[in-house]
Amino acid sequence: MPYRPDIDGLRAIAVLAVVAFHYGVGNRVGGGYVGVDLFFVISGYLITGRLFADFSAGRHDIAGFYEKRIRRIFPALIVVLLFTLVGACWLRPLVDLPSTGQSVTAAALSFSNIFFFRTSGYFDEKLIGNPVLHTWSLAVEEQFYLLLPLLMPALCRLSRKQAMAVILALGSASLLASEWMLGQDRDAAFYLVPFRAWELLLGSLLAVAGPTGAGNRTARELLALAGLAGIAFSVVAYDSHTRFPGFAALLPCLGALALIHTGSGTGTWVSRMLSSPPLRFIGLISYSLYLVHWPLMIFAGSLTRIGAETPGIKLGLLATAIVLAALSWRFVERPFRRKVGPSARNPTLVAGGAAMLALAAVGGLLPAAWQMARPLSLQSERTLAYLADSPEHFMRSDPCFLTPASGTDAAFDSTGCLALAPDRPNVLILGDSHAAHLRAGLAAEFPHLHLLQATAVGCKPLVSGKGVSRCTALRDRVMDQWLPAHGLDTIVVSARWSASDAASFVATARHLKQYADRVVMIGPTPEYDRPLAGLLAREQQQGMPEGSLARGFLRPGPRRIDAMLAGLALPDGVTYVSPYRALCRSRCQVRTEEGAPLQFDYGHLTREGSAVLVHLLGSQLSAP
Repeated sequence: MPYRPDIDGLRAIAVLAVVAFHYGVGNRVGGGYVGVDLFFVISGYLITGRLFADFSAGRHDIAGFYEKRIRRIFPALIVVLLFTLVGACWLRPLVDLPSTGQSVTAAALSFSNIFFFRTSGYFDEKLIGNPVLHTWSLAVEEQFYLLLPLLMPALCRLSRKQAMAVILALGSASLLASEWMLGQDRDAAFYLVPFRAWELLLGSLLAVAGPTGAGNRTARELLALAGLAGIAFSVVAYDSHTRFPGFAALLPCLGALALIHTGSGTGTWVSRMLSSPPLRFIGLISYSLYLVHWPLMIFAGSLTRIGAETPGIKLGLLATAIVLAALSWRFVERPFRRKVGPSARNPTLVAGGAAMLALAAVGGLLPAAWQMARPLSLQSERTLAYLADSPEHFMRSDPCFLTPASGTDAAFDSTGCLALAPDRPNVLILGDSHAAHLRAGLAAEFPHLHLLQATAVGCKPLVSGKGVSRCTALRDRVMDQWLPAHGLDTIVVSARWSASDAASFVATARHLKQYADRVVMIGPTPEYDRPLAGLLAREQQQGMPEGSLARGFLRPGPRRIDAMLAGLALPDGVTYVSPYRALCRSRCQVRTEEGAPLQFDYGHLTREGSAVLVHLLGSQLSAP
């Protein structure tokens, strides 16, 4: 395939979107993560185009294909992973080293997406501080390209239209599966190949379609502008709350497809803009820039809270990442891309595989050796145990607290979870995991109450709220069907509220007041950019004053949301209660008197933390 400078420009757009999103450069790049999806489309187009041309011409050189992939991907990845592993030993907390080493091993073996899927979940936000987290997308590509060359001989026996039909069918199945999986397990839809393959296959479809002729000049210009606008809209309008990937990923992917299609031949104004030297340069170093930018940010965040940095420091980090990427491209990537003869292919394959196996072994051994040389204190180990402790056991992880693994709302046991007691006050706990984590404290502080529970991970109990089917179905069952037929003494409502929930917050309080003598609306808890238990363990290990490190990672959002919710005009009989103000007076309380952390991750309460908070709120919760 001829060199396409505009595709390098598109790579630049993709990597700059991702980096700007991660670094927080600018205020309107909430959807910068779609840059990864642009990379998938570009990769699918280029790799499939080369494979299809070779196989169609009778050059069934699968070994040669894998040899080129090794030369393209492995050298820079090995260097970055090695530096990341060594840097983590010096700059990251000792408590994080085992997971970092395991992540490096997974990245070296090209299954980091599976590793992060298996180790991630709603209660595992510690992954956000993992310096190898971004390698999940590389693993998706490598797994895809383990299969594509095996499919290519069969495709090449078909006519071009038949091959396109097969790719279209496979891509459509993957897209539909991705959209469906979002309602079942968002982590699976995000990390796993079957639900991401359609993005690469979209590029494959265009590659197999081949040249389509110049077409109408005006139409090509308009299509290119529409593609660029679609990408720009996704970067600006999408955010962490967007239902993604699924159908939402179609817009940036189709935008990339439009730019690749219209950029061939005579090109367009957009393709000429993408071919400009600055964008071409960023595109050339885009792979190395993607590799280095994330660990650089994580290591900077180990020294100070990156979210609180000034724009100048963030731009300095960006400039540093570009310089490191340029050096990697010039001295690591380019030397290893030289063409080799067939006789050198087997040694390349063996050497590449051996290097990755060695790196995988180092990832497992180095953190363990480092920790043996600098063992954790007993206090740190006790605090760290809260990270490994499963929170579900005290959140009543059964049919009364649904997780994505529970499947649909049919797993909710109305008979057991909503059984009324004739001789005790009946109190319903309603909401998401930020309601479920109150249960232990309520049971300890008010043993005379009979607690009912209807909670589900990620499901806000808002009457006008939209969401995945398991959330809306459970809400309708409880709020529209069960509550009108049963009277309650109190309903306690809690969730991880956002600034956009204000109107629905009031409407929900008004709706629920019809069915209970009293409704208590619980505000947000303090939140941290890193798991609180990990921060406290690091404080203990380094002899820092209690809470001194945690204060630097305190998120400002919950305080603003709490003030907003506290100012709303709620109906009579509805009480607003603020955990934030109870825990954060002059400074936020982070431990119990016995030394247990109040929260184990970014904001969920431990069992001990739940008891402390409910005790502090006791008079407000029990007021008539």
